[in-house]
Amino acid sequence: MKKIYLIILLTIAIACALSACGKPDVIEISEDGYYIVNGTKTEHKVEEESDIEVSDDGYLVVNGEKTEYKVKEDVPNVVISSDGYLVINGEKTEHKVIETEIDVEVNSDGFLVINSEKTEYRVEKGPVIIDVSLDGYVMVNAKKTIYKVIDKTVNIEISNDGYIVVNGNKTQFKAVHSVHTFGAWTLYDERITACDKQILYTKCTGCSETKWKVGSFKDHSFKRYYSESRHWDKCEKCNEVVNNSDHTEGDDGSCTACSYPISDTSGLVFRISSDNSYASVVDYEGTSLGVKIPSTYNGLPVRVISEYAFQKKNIIVVRIPDSVTTIYRSAFMNCVHLADVTIGNSVTTIDMYAFANCSSLTDIVIPNSVSRIESYAFYKCSKLENITLSDSLKTIRPSVFERTAIKNITIPDSVTYIDNGAFLGCKNLTSITIPDSVTYIGSSVFAGCSALESITIPDTITKILSYTFSGCTKLASITIPNSVTQIESEAFVNCINLTSITIPELVTLIEESAFAGCAYLKEIILKNPNGWYCVLGGKTITIENNETADPILTAQYFTSDYSAFIWIRKSIV
Repeated sequence: MKKIYLIILLTIAIACALSACGKPDVIEISEDGYYIVNGTKTEHKVEEESDIEVSDDGYLVVNGEKTEYKVKEDVPNVVISSDGYLVINGEKTEHKVIETEIDVEVNSDGFLVINSEKTEYRVEKGPVIIDVSLDGYVMVNAKKTIYKVIDKTVNIEISNDGYIVVNGNKTQFKAVHSVHTFGAWTLYDERITACDKQILYTKCTGCSETKWKVGSFKDHSFKRYYSESRHWDKCEKCNEVVNNSDHTEGDDGSCTACSYPISDTSGLVFRISSDNSYASVVDYEGTSLGVKIPSTYNGLPVRVISEYAFQKKNIIVVRIPDSVTTIYRSAFMNCVHLADVTIGNSVTTIDMYAFANCSSLTDIVIPNSVSRIESYAFYKCSKLENITLSDSLKTIRPSVFERTAIKNITIPDSVTYIDNGAFLGCKNLTSITIPDSVTYIGSSVFAGCSALESITIPDTITKILSYTFSGCTKLASITIPNSVTQIESEAFVNCINLTSITIPELVTLIEESAFAGCAYLKEIILKNPNGWYCVLGGKTITIENNETADPILTAQYFTSDYSAFIWIRKSIV
């Protein structure tokens, strides 16, 4: 009879593996859809909702089912010796876990013998690994048997600070570095572009512990698109197209599948002008989610969409005809489901709050006929990412795009004036192109644009007004043109990512707290360092030329010592 001296392997949940972090290179998918682990094709096929993980003891787990395929070898083990002592990574400790010693054998006929009693469990030929599950059952080659050898379950856990806990008692033995902190899911194979086929992984920021998953249909980010005859959904991430089909017109004149308005919509309320020359849309009493405004009413052109005409209406799609010239104040304000708007090519004016708080609107094209967009026209359109501006636009009015989701925008050459708060609070704005035609940028125009990393101000600007770049926390690079003569109060307050800035030679006034809160601004280069003094109330401090010639000392003055002062440069003849 062959004697086996039992070491009871109690593999526990290890919070972090002990090796250094690195990109995993272990799991792939074969052309016919099966998982490949370390080059070996498995019998487990990828399903649409497959969830891939790696168990704490290093085995592939598919949809919650542990397989026999080992993925990693560097997972530390906690075990119990045959005489009941805790063993960590092969080193026996003095911590006793169980009192009873267990004798397990395999007899000459290949049957399992436990404490001298022969069982009916026949062990297959080859290497034999015998351990005990946490609830006390004998396991042979990772397969749990029906034979219980420990009456009381041994509970082993890891404390938050990484120590082994046995039956609620914390030991002095540390098993891990720290609790897992997993990062974002990362694409494993960039060749697989479809969201529902991608293999993703995330790993602990402090170790090599890794989780895996296969994408599913819900990982797509579909957006609805329309044409005159068809509709389709396109994934914004991988460009997959689904539901591509012809419109089917319902009784209300819109498509039964997508609500796109096919025929003129019923339920619109019109008013005839006092001179009987045109009609205005003043209300909507219909039920269709898609609205197509007709170009004529009772033989008269429809020229106006009146104030509050569609305010708070439950509509998704709107088509404005070429006959319309003016969209008045708050016409579509608070239409929170409005996702698609077509503006006709004769519209010249979009009034205040016209589309304010249309929180489902993602894209808008302003036709070249539009010369005026008034204040707050698209205020708090919180999903509005893409805007194409009219080439006829002269002024961008106050707060017109405040708190939208714009990522990047090009200001057309026709614009000369960007008014106060035009892009205030646009937290997704990363880049903006400002043409040389712009001669004025108002206060707070880019305040709170926390994703903006760099910007070039055209050399037609002479003043940087108060709060223009306040709270632009990622702004690391800015070019102030030589045309600038003044920088007003708190213009760059809390731009914590700025490290260096150059002040042009013609600047004679820098108001209080212009660079306050710029914690990492270590260098301010004054192109003209001579003749500066500071004023606070009735107090005046003259700054020596050799001090302002030192960029490091100047940065300290502006951000700390004299940040609350107004800085003035006197003319030296």
